Amino acid sequence: MIEKMRKYSFLVYHNDYDTFVEKLYELGVIDIIEKEKVSVINEKLEDKLSLMKQYASAEKYLENILKTPADSVAFTPSCDMLIDDYKLLRDKKDTIKQQQLQVKKDIESLTPWGDFDLSTIDKIAEAGYFFNFFTCTKKQFNEEWKEKYNAIIVYESNTNYCFVTVTKENNVTIEADKVKLPERSLNELTSQNAALNEESDKISAQLTFFAQNYLSKLKAEYNALRTEFDFSKVKLNTESVADEKVKLIEGWVPESKNEALESYLHENGILYTSREPDTSKDNIPILLKNNSFNKLFEPLGELYTLPSYGEIDLTPFFAPFYMLFFGLCLGDAGYGLIMAVAAFILAAKAKPSMKGIFRLAGWLGVATVIMGFISGTFFGVSLIDANIPWLEKFKKYMMDSDKLFTNSLILGAIQIVFGMFIKIFNEFKQKRYSGGIVTIGWLLVILGCGGTFALSHFNVIDQSTAKIMYYVFGISGGICIFLLNNLNFNKKNLFGILNIGSGLWNTYNMATGILGDVLSYIRLFALGISGSVMGFVFNSLAMDLSPDIPVLKQIVMLIILLIGHGMNIFMSALSAFVHPMRLTFVEFYKNSGFTGGGKKYKPFGKVAEQQ
Repeated sequence: MIEKMRKYSFLVYHNDYDTFVEKLYELGVIDIIEKEKVSVINEKLEDKLSLMKQYASAEKYLENILKTPADSVAFTPSCDMLIDDYKLLRDKKDTIKQQQLQVKKDIESLTPWGDFDLSTIDKIAEAGYFFNFFTCTKKQFNEEWKEKYNAIIVYESNTNYCFVTVTKENNVTIEADKVKLPERSLNELTSQNAALNEESDKISAQLTFFAQNYLSKLKAEYNALRTEFDFSKVKLNTESVADEKVKLIEGWVPESKNEALESYLHENGILYTSREPDTSKDNIPILLKNNSFNKLFEPLGELYTLPSYGEIDLTPFFAPFYMLFFGLCLGDAGYGLIMAVAAFILAAKAKPSMKGIFRLAGWLGVATVIMGFISGTFFGVSLIDANIPWLEKFKKYMMDSDKLFTNSLILGAIQIVFGMFIKIFNEFKQKRYSGGIVTIGWLLVILGCGGTFALSHFNVIDQSTAKIMYYVFGISGGICIFLLNNLNFNKKNLFGILNIGSGLWNTYNMATGILGDVLSYIRLFALGISGSVMGFVFNSLAMDLSPDIPVLKQIVMLIILLIGHGMNIFMSALSAFVHPMRLTFVEFYKNSGFTGGGKKYKPFGKVAEQQ
């Protein structure tokens, strides 16, 4: 759900302004409204922002190489000196890395030709003979070049030749790629590469020492800069009134967090006003409030956009579907078991900011175990075909490919219809009654007529009763779609309620759209089957490619299985993450009437509390 917000306006005497802002910072509950006429980033703030980026970059890099903090050093340089030293070390590291890449490239290009003194070629050229180096495919190589240009094959790969010509002409033109050799010999390049590696190790050791001893100080300085930056932004968004004797600040506070704020305001006699937001005019920040399970899925929703203030938060509604769809797409109980165990272990050891991500991955793994069991796949082994006695009583719950295909479409239809019910509540909540009534009409047609067909097909009702029900649902749905789709009464349009053209257009869109939406859910079946097939293929390869030698056979099988299933888990998990998200953001959101576009609630407060 979306937290209710209140808009606060504060009038503060200029002498009390700094104290008041510091208290707001301490409370950490108000999202300051930025004034449109104020450019938030002025020259001073740009300098601070640039410096903050430098500290943030240094902090992120050093955290990646930090293993264990060291004891504090006797002398700690200033933060300006530290950031300069860090940049110097990083520049050296980057320069050496570029040199290493170039030397490695030169070594690779020179290796086929062997190690020789390049000055020898120059001495031979002075005697009137010139060397030219070429490479080409074996099919392109012309045997006549051996006699005409004294072509000598120096290196032969599976597909290519590397050869050299010795002629009295400096430039030889043949149908082959001419190679420009490095200016140093292979021995010189190898020595340089070793020296660069040694220098790189030294700088890495210096960076590790730097991280162990100074990272905490850089973090503290970054937090101080962040605080100073936030205070500067607040001051820029403060308006001076009454000959600059009074300061006006406005912001948003969640109703669940305003108790401490109002207590402070009353105790100190701060003049303020508080009101509910005007959804038609105000740009209201969004703070989602969900239970611990649904909260895990909030980052997924934020990848698309936050809901607008007036609509329903769809996080609790798409969360169960996303879990189910992920499990179907990954579709292997063994893969899910590995994912769940690894994720929950990592969640217990991870930083607070990462715990939610790992817990989400753990629950997705649990869903995969369940759906993998239902689809009858465990590390590429078909449980349905397996001759395991204790599994026999569970096989009635497992689904073959035909049932998985059908149920994927059924799940899609269920989610779309569920989304349409949400759309009705969404439309009425935002007082868009026409949209809600049209959606009711379509549900009458789809569920009413569809349910009547099912009852008739299974002989629950007779044909005459079915015919009456078709008429009832069809006519009532048609009234909603064609006649009640424009409830905007006004004097100029007495028949504003009638908008048959809009109903026809809506019918065309539904007829062409809803079928395509349902068919999109076939991907749940396709991805699950493809992952299972790949797992089966790797199992077969492990059996067929392993030599019939004791111990070695088991080692080769294990290597093939680890590599094969590792690749399959990665690719299948990536697909299982992306495609259910696509179904959520396109099919489900569209049929739920989701508009989005909300901005995230960002309170002015301590950095530690905001992260």
